[in-house]
Order: sequence, then structure tokens, then C-alpha cells
Amino acid sequence: MKVIFPLILSIFMLSACVQVTEQSSTMSDPLMVTGTHDINASYPKGAKFIITPKYINESTKNTHKRIYQSYAQSIQTNLENAGYQVVTSTQSVPDFRVLFALALEKELSDSVISDKFGITPGLHTSNDQEKGSFLIAVENTRTGERLWRGAAQGLVHQEYNMQQRQQRTKQVVEQVLTQFYR
Repeated sequence: MKVIFPLILSIFMLSACVQVTEQSSTMSDPLMVTGTHDINASYPKGAKFIITPKYINESTKNTHKRIYQSYAQSIQTNLENAGYQVVTSTQSVPDFRVLFALALEKELSDSVISDKFGITPGLHTSNDQEKGSFLIAVENTRTGERLWRGAAQGLVHQEYNMQQRQQRTKQVVEQVLTQFYR
């Protein structure tokens, strides 16, 4: 019994730090997703959250505003559908904060993502393809501790119309947040 308890305890401690990487979509439109829980904690249904976008490059903030709004809306809808409540910072104190960023490969390489964020999906592309990254983290607003982080990488489709972009955004957010709910 003395040997089994430490073994079980170490398994639970390791399971909180597992990184899961999944690939979905088609070969012509790959999407790599990964996520990891930094702390073995979760929030009950009804917990309050706030969304905070983080811009990789402040000089492109206005250019990327529409896509950031689309991702923020998709994150909000997904979390609300899971039973959480969005609040503004003036309404009440949120239980957790969702931070997210978007970046093209030319703005943020995989090695920088790995060094600064600690995980990367690792989508490989050819020279004629443009890769985009979606990074998201959940932190406790009271303690500032990061509870979970996730990332997705896919090909950028400049040719997509607004409806196709919104559908792709929804797909990316759903697949990444699925790992948060695990």
C-alpha cells in the first residue's frame, strides 16, 4: 500500500501536464491543435469569464481588428454554450480570463511560440503556403495563475469569403476549446 499511493499520486500529477496534439480537417486544409492543463483545476457551470485579446504586433492592430473580433465572438459563444457567463470588467469580477492571440508565421515562428508559450502544434508547410497560429490561455483572475493553454495552426486562406472565414474560425475555436473542457 505504501508503494501504490505515491505511484497513484505521481500519475495524477503527471496527468495535469499532458500535452495533446490532434490533427483534423483534410490534407489540403490541415489543422493541428494542441492544449495542456497547467493546473488540475476547472470552473463550474455559471462561472464568469472575460475575453482579452493580445496583439502580437501593435502596429497591425487596426488591420487585424475584424479577425480578432470574429475569434472573440466565437470564443464567447463556445464558452457560453458550455455553461459559462461572459461579463464586462465593470459588471462584476470574472472568475477567469481568456487571453488569445493570432499570428502569421512571418510574425511569430514555431520556435518563438514554443519558447514563449510552451507548446506548439507544429504544422509543417511548404514555402508557398502561409501558416497562421491561434494561441489561447485561461488564467484565474484572482491569483493570476495560468490554468490551461491551447494552440492551433492552419493554412491561411486569403481567398475565403466572410462566411467561409467565420466557419473556419468557429471550427478552430471549437477544436481548441474541446481540450480545455477535458
